[in-house]
Amino acid sequence: MSSLSNKKPTLHLRAQIVKGIRSFFDQHAFLEVDTPIVVQSPGMEPHIDAFETTFENQTLYLHTSPEYAMKRLLCAGYERIYQLCKTFRNEPTSKMHNPEFTMLEWYRAHADYTHIMHDTEQLVASLAQNLLDTSILQYNN
Repeated sequence: MSSLSNKKPTLHLRAQIVKGIRSFFDQHAFLEVDTPIVVQSPGMEPHIDAFETTFENQTLYLHTSPEYAMKRLLCAGYERIYQLCKTFRNEPTSKMHNPEFTMLEWYRAHADYTHIMHDTEQLVASLAQNLLDTSILQYNN
């Protein structure tokens, strides 16, 4: 059995999770956005290292998060946005880290952290109910 066939159930579950995330945010009137992956500035976090590249003698970076581009969209008047995208961090690979990973990020204007907490709880509950037919989840280290 090839290593790809071993991953088949995982890939199907991942596809269902991605569909569930999109469905959740669409049902809650969020707009899915797609911001640039290659950016002029990787961000201000001193503890996060970005991958560098060059284009036409200009140093560019693979984004470490879609945060800055999404916040510009908020300022432009888009009040409820989300993005599910590939993100890159130039850090050593380990059991808990891969240089390329998928990130979900969302923003809502005129909301505080309690709204985001509520969104998170509803999203996880929705995914658990729709994919696992339960509202009770257990976390194992």
